[in-house]
Amino acid sequence: MAGLYLEDTDVKDEGKYYYEVRFHDQPSEIPFAFIYVDMEDEYYIPTPYSIRVSFNEHEVKLSWRNEYRSFAFAYYNIYRAESENGTYIKLNDKPFIGSVTEDVVDQSRVTYNDSIPKLGVTYYYKIKGITPFEDSSPFSKVVSGKGLPLLHHNPELLTWNLNKQKQVELTWKIEEAAQERLKGYVIQNAEDPYSHFYTINEGLLTKDTRFYIDKAPKHYSNFYRIGAVGISNDTTFSTYTSVMLPDTVDPLVPVGFEGKVDTTGLVHLSWNPNTDEDLLGYRLYRKNPGDEDYERLTSAYITDTAYVDTISFNVSYEKIHYRLYAVDNSFRVSDATEDLVLEKPDIVPPNKPYWVSFSSTDDGIELEWWADEKKDVVKHILLRSGGMDKNFRIRSTFEGENLAERTLLDAKVEEGVNYTYALISYDKAANVSDTSLLLSIEQRINYNKETITGLVSRVSRTNQQVKLEWETHEQGISYFKIYRESDARALSYYTSVEASEREFYDEQLTPDTQYQYGVMAVFANGTQSKLSKLIKVKY
Repeated sequence: MAGLYLEDTDVKDEGKYYYEVRFHDQPSEIPFAFIYVDMEDEYYIPTPYSIRVSFNEHEVKLSWRNEYRSFAFAYYNIYRAESENGTYIKLNDKPFIGSVTEDVVDQSRVTYNDSIPKLGVTYYYKIKGITPFEDSSPFSKVVSGKGLPLLHHNPELLTWNLNKQKQVELTWKIEEAAQERLKGYVIQNAEDPYSHFYTINEGLLTKDTRFYIDKAPKHYSNFYRIGAVGISNDTTFSTYTSVMLPDTVDPLVPVGFEGKVDTTGLVHLSWNPNTDEDLLGYRLYRKNPGDEDYERLTSAYITDTAYVDTISFNVSYEKIHYRLYAVDNSFRVSDATEDLVLEKPDIVPPNKPYWVSFSSTDDGIELEWWADEKKDVVKHILLRSGGMDKNFRIRSTFEGENLAERTLLDAKVEEGVNYTYALISYDKAANVSDTSLLLSIEQRINYNKETITGLVSRVSRTNQQVKLEWETHEQGISYFKIYRESDARALSYYTSVEASEREFYDEQLTPDTQYQYGVMAVFANGTQSKLSKLIKVKY
């Protein structure tokens, strides 16, 4: 009458059948149940598996997998015996459906709780699954275990004392009712009550022990508790007590203190961790050049071994000073590290060069300029374009001994050609100045005849000099200009001699150096002759 079961005997062994189950006068909008049965399919009943068992003092918890997606048992029968091959007694009087709990994703387990009458006796369990058609599965594998007596009393820590040897003496007690289930004691210590407690005694103390001396307590902070170990290896613990040792030792000075300033103004500081057992943290101080005292950077203690500070580039000083201290739990402070002095990275480029004067002469284009003279400037470069070369090329580089040069006679020019010049400066951090204004100038056409003839040289290493001699037939000369070029310096104005002179002695010489000389006449009206042909001199 319940309408939940039907046995159809009018079937063939090789038949295939389709069934539908409907309510009487079922409306069409309500779906009906259906099933497809192939009589040739093998009917297989799985075995309950993945059996787990856990024993408490008088309680047993059994659980096993319930494959409800592929095959579902209607209920289970649970069996227990006092020997693996002995007589198994069915524990459930009624079909045991059990409560199903999710174990992991897509898995569920059925749980059964049993109570055992005797402690210390091994009990064996196995399970059968029953299908909705009252067919039984094979027995599951057998699981076993036994209930053991547990401690129900905690030890009580009575006293602690710090003796003259700075050793910690502990005493405790436990209820007499716990003696028959007690195996012994362990003593545990931790740096703080929230960290891990470590057993400090070697081997288990006997159950009659009520006194222990910790001969090597921690340097400063100690938290003790007593553990009572039962005959079932269960452990109960006392409440903890704190023992503070007097601290007379300063922390170690931090080592490995180093840092670096990046171009964004962040200072990355780091150091090696201290090995002090009672370390509380670190104090970090900073001082700017010129300041008398260091300033503490943080009010809280730094517990990491790295710190990021921020500095400004809009200040004149170039270096930052740091000191680091270690602090222990008793607030003792270590000596300071050596001052860590860090340089700010140079991000300021040199000032832009500018032109002072320029002119086109018969002998070339004379240039004069100003360039930054700060101590970190290492190079000035003169760029030129013109003639067939439309791109800027390096005309001259001024660095090292020539860094202070501010003039140049560009004799490597063609008459009637327009040239464009530019200057840039570099500092030792490879910062580049803005480019100077572009200077465009045309090399004039020289209509003057050669004024200086017969330029010759004589080298006297004995007198450490080079003698120049020349001739001229022009009148109205005011003075002569001497030009010189060396391995380290381009051709440029060197010195002047009076109009009556036809010779010049050069004593500012460097051995093993190639020189070139030229002479130019300057007339009373300010005009200049063409530079003589250059002569080479090896000194």
